[in-house]
Amino acid sequence: MTNEPIFNVATTDHKQRLCSSQAAIETRLLPPAGIAIAKVLSFSAEANLNLTDILTGEARFSGKIHFRVLFLDTGGLSHSLETITEFSDKISSDAIISGAKPNIHSKILDTEIISVSHDEIKMAAVLEVDLFDNIGSRIKYLSGVGEDIFIREESASVFKLAASANETINLSNEVKVEGSRILQAESKIFILKTLAGEENISVEGEIISNILIEQDNDIIPHRAVTSFSHELSAAGCILNSFSNAYAKINKAETVLLTDGEDSAISLEFDLELSANSYIEEEIKLATDAFSILNELRINTNTIDVTKTKNMRSLFERIEGSVTLSNEMPLAERIVAIASDRLNLTNTYILDEKLIIEGTVTASIIYYSAETEGKNTIAIELPFSISTMEHINGEIAFSCGDTHEISAKLRRGNEIDIRAEICVNVINNEVAKIRVISELEIGDQALIPQAAISLHIARKDESLWDIAKAMRTTPELILLQNPGLELPLNGGERVMIYRHLKR
Repeated sequence: MTNEPIFNVATTDHKQRLCSSQAAIETRLLPPAGIAIAKVLSFSAEANLNLTDILTGEARFSGKIHFRVLFLDTGGLSHSLETITEFSDKISSDAIISGAKPNIHSKILDTEIISVSHDEIKMAAVLEVDLFDNIGSRIKYLSGVGEDIFIREESASVFKLAASANETINLSNEVKVEGSRILQAESKIFILKTLAGEENISVEGEIISNILIEQDNDIIPHRAVTSFSHELSAAGCILNSFSNAYAKINKAETVLLTDGEDSAISLEFDLELSANSYIEEEIKLATDAFSILNELRINTNTIDVTKTKNMRSLFERIEGSVTLSNEMPLAERIVAIASDRLNLTNTYILDEKLIIEGTVTASIIYYSAETEGKNTIAIELPFSISTMEHINGEIAFSCGDTHEISAKLRRGNEIDIRAEICVNVINNEVAKIRVISELEIGDQALIPQAAISLHIARKDESLWDIAKAMRTTPELILLQNPGLELPLNGGERVMIYRHLKR
């Protein structure tokens, strides 16, 4: 039949979290022979994970946890300990499909010193593992009908994955410093901008390295910024299309260079960059239909049309204070801030505003004249902020870290803290549309026999609703009712004139 409806299928892609899991990793750190541990000043952990195998319902990965501890020995001298603990694990979910290429993302939720003795530190880290992938959805929609069937359509934009890219790059930097020995070096990577070009995706960012250097038994903090801009080859990418990126540091080396007079720090990094771009296409979705000649049997279904938006890099300021307890010695000066990090506990959208919740943690090392030595206090700054960013939909991905942190001694027992955090957010905009999923042509309809038909418009009734009720076309209604103003307010008299054959 020429009147048989035709259905097509459109595909759409969007970024989505597949699943999450947690793991706890423990380790032991041993000081060099002849050095006895007296006090821990700071401790931290970094994770680096790689997928090894993707099976249906299961993803296997291997990982390394880099544990770091800064401590004082019994003589009051500063030392550092580092160890890398390797492990393997798996994450299970029905959403994992064999042959897929998801991204794995990890963050340290918590670190803890289990026990300390003169010759050993036991430490643990709690790790959260997330899998993300580009999810493809199929949208069945009515695309063709007979001449006597009229359909109401709604436009919808769908996103399709156009290009993916993954590359490893090397970066280096050299910074002049003062000091004789590196005690600790921690580096973080931040994506600041992504831009889709013709067959490429540009990624801009920076690595912030917080380095503690010993000089005359004192600790000197240094902050080094290593900026990068890299163009990834991405076949199929279209200029100015939507894009997002992810980066991680696979390897970092920090070396102190000295010629006897001047000193500098040499920084070497191996980075892994991943990026995706999406193209936007518009499709017409049939939401209602009627026939002048036949009855129609229609089934509808509500579908989600999801669009992944560009990654946003947001900078926010967190401020707070900490008070030393009565048992702690008074502070005379701030020495350094170590092991600072951001733990995002929740990111969500409320009233078109992005809400970010989390905690900034760090160890503040200070000098006390009472003890004539270094002491430390662990800080936690919980926060919940509403950004000025106008945003819709739901959060598909978020990550962040402390970009910069400072502390100011207000009194002997009160310290003010200011932290600048950087949060990367990818949101999905979701439109719910009720579409025709099935349409069957039924028996011949009863054709009105009156030469004139009158319809009184009801409140909230549309021109389409009236045309459907009167079995005519919206165009004919407007032609025969030239004074009709849209949108309708209700109460309008709509007339249809028919030529009857005798």
